[in-house]
Amino acid sequence: MPVIPEFAADGWFAPAFAYRAYGLNICSELECGGVSPSSGLPDVHVRLGRVPEQLEDPVATGVFYQATREQLLLNVKHIARYLISAGNEIVVEVTPQADLDMTRLLLMGSAFGALLHQRGVFTVHGSAIATRRGAVVFAGESGYGKSTLAGAFHQRGLLVLADDVCPIATSALPIVLPANPFLMLWADAANRLGLNQQHLRRVRSGLEKYVLPLGDGFAAEPAPLHAVYVLEPSNSDDLSIVPIHGLQKIKALNLATYRPHFFTGINAGRLRQIGEVARQAKVAVVMRPRNGFRVDELADLLAADFAA
Repeated sequence: MPVIPEFAADGWFAPAFAYRAYGLNICSELECGGVSPSSGLPDVHVRLGRVPEQLEDPVATGVFYQATREQLLLNVKHIARYLISAGNEIVVEVTPQADLDMTRLLLMGSAFGALLHQRGVFTVHGSAIATRRGAVVFAGESGYGKSTLAGAFHQRGLLVLADDVCPIATSALPIVLPANPFLMLWADAANRLGLNQQHLRRVRSGLEKYVLPLGDGFAAEPAPLHAVYVLEPSNSDDLSIVPIHGLQKIKALNLATYRPHFFTGINAGRLRQIGEVARQAKVAVVMRPRNGFRVDELADLLAADFAA
């Protein structure tokens, strides 16, 4: 991992690490094992330092966050506080009792999800794979099977672009940007994929969630967006794929946005991005049984659909 000098606030040079994720070069004082290395000039600086417990005059608040027009504060009890500013800086204050693996995962997950919003990048709550037709995104709420499907296609030899935080650049045709070279799987998902949990690292001690390194199965290059499949559990035992059109595509993509509460108001740029994705990409709703996730059968159905 490249180590580069970084000028600290106290006048000393602190060691920093160079990473690349989400289409960005990252200079970080917090080591993040498993993230792709970088040799380019940094777009984002991650610093260790003091972070306020509250922001002045926030325009949006929640249990774990406060936001102004230029900043977002994430406060995860017993882990860390993250101050994300202007789309180019994240300051992290780690609590003494913090699990450092969880601190890093929150940095590369929620904190960078907020930073991507600040940079005006349309970001979907989903996982993405690279296919011959282009990038295919599986979107939906937590627990709906996004990472499990990405893992199933990884086992079939397809490259994974993103998991959970899925950035889509829309300056020209929509392009999915590579995120992090690992999947995070709950124990039941790992079991469905036939993975031995003893060979996987836990996200944190006591949590039945595991990190699956992708190795050569990670797509390091962006891919043009082909389709977005929005996963929806149902009480039926049937599997189905229902293409949607027009305004329904706009609504579905809007609901699939990563952490939409991180926004601080209606954003015309975001609406334009959603419209561009809706115009260029196929969008379909995937109905899957609420109980008994038949991952191989669903992967077969999806593979036939996005290859058609």
